[in-house]
Amino acid sequence: MAGLLAVTACGTGGGGGTTAGQAAPTISAATGDPLAPAPLPQKEKVVVGITSKAESYAQMLLAEELGEFDKENLDVEIQSVPPNESLLLTAQGKIDVTSSSFTAGTLNLIGQGSPLRWVFPGSYSPEGSQQGFWVNRKVVDPSSAESFKGKKILTSSGDGSPSSYELWRYITGLPGGKEITPTDLIIERFDLAAMPQALQSGAAGVAQLLTPFYVALENDDCCEYLKGAYPTQTQFGWVFSQQMQGRTDVGVAFVRALARTTTTYLQGDYHKDDKVLTALAKTLEQDKGKLAALEPPAFDATFQTAAARNLEAQMFFRARGLLQYEQDLTPDQVYDLRYLKALGFHVS
Repeated sequence: MAGLLAVTACGTGGGGGTTAGQAAPTISAATGDPLAPAPLPQKEKVVVGITSKAESYAQMLLAEELGEFDKENLDVEIQSVPPNESLLLTAQGKIDVTSSSFTAGTLNLIGQGSPLRWVFPGSYSPEGSQQGFWVNRKVVDPSSAESFKGKKILTSSGDGSPSSYELWRYITGLPGGKEITPTDLIIERFDLAAMPQALQSGAAGVAQLLTPFYVALENDDCCEYLKGAYPTQTQFGWVFSQQMQGRTDVGVAFVRALARTTTTYLQGDYHKDDKVLTALAKTLEQDKGKLAALEPPAFDATFQTAAARNLEAQMFFRARGLLQYEQDLTPDQVYDLRYLKALGFHVS
């Protein structure tokens, strides 16, 4: 994977693009399969910025590794970018595509006029998973909403994340929960790898534990998984820059490759597919055996965006003083559905 990108404009392949305001073209592959490759008439370059080599990015990484972008005549360059710069670089047109959660920070960019738009949903925590929020029962009574007040809650991305909103939403459903306001919670950003020890020691009452870190608590009576407190819908997606939105045919081809990768390789326990596992291990630079033992994320083959649900978090963010725009954003202001709809998907 390439190193940090140079600060020059990119992705301006030759011809073929349409303006951002135009509707996406109707796609009808000769096979009758809307996800069948439909190569562009000439090679088009797209630069993607990712912040880490994580399996949550498997759609993008496998589309490149297994040649799905090549089938669309796309030259996709995946570059490493700093987490705090990925959206800025995309807004500046220095990269074409990046990923983002529905955070307060990203919503602030869009709410203040940035042309960035989500176009394709990412992964989510599968049903039955125990990754999510865990509680130390000596510090917090998980059956009482009042017990969460004033207790330290550790998350990987702080209070401006959709997962923090989902936890508050869960707490409000407990006995006495209607009295708990967003500002009653003490939420701190914390290192994921250090969270299990912090929770076990009682230094925190609640912690967000993701794969593989929650395994350390599965057999420890100190702590309990909060079932229902962590979302089972996607909280992030792939974002197009303004100039990428203006290259409609390129955008459709790009999204088609992601969709085809998702439905072909990333359904069910895809770690059992040796071809997929081998490709993932290579692109993630991980040991194949260790990767096989981990719980894979889930990828929706119908590509529902969960935008409306995620945007509910605006009231939580606003109550905590995190938003810098006045009117709440609506799904059509943050998500450009032209590409998925062009492929025949009924999404919202």
